[in-house]
Amino acid sequence: MVRFLLKLAVLLLAIVIQFKFLSYFGWTLDLTLAALVAIAFFASWPEEIVFLSVGAWFLGYEPGIGWTTLIYLALPLIVFVGRRALPWQPWINNLMALAAALILFYLVAVGAAALVADFGRFLWDIGGSLVFGAAAFWLFHDYLKYRNI
Repeated sequence: MVRFLLKLAVLLLAIVIQFKFLSYFGWTLDLTLAALVAIAFFASWPEEIVFLSVGAWFLGYEPGIGWTTLIYLALPLIVFVGRRALPWQPWINNLMALAAALILFYLVAVGAAALVADFGRFLWDIGGSLVFGAAAFWLFHDYLKYRNI
């Protein structure tokens, strides 16, 4: 139960920080995606479905689920399914999977032309999300894998 609550707390923290960035600065980092990718390395099937549902619930701005929300949630699910097949050390797998998820999401959601036009903000988003994702992965790896809680 403590494991589940720790993952949920990190996801909710990411959602709160993401919405605060949006309200204060007018743009946001994709911290929810970073948290969902980090959680994908440590969650079981039922937990992954719960966390993806929580992420969809907080990120669903329109009635029903839009195609961008589906893509946003499919990327951590792909990481969850393929996490054992990644060839590098776990912390490198997390960073590579998160960077790939962010790049794919931006290419599909806004397109390459818009990505190039606002490349500075994209780099800021990648950097901030990678830092948050690495911190979440370190927390999960240290406290969930090596401690018996």
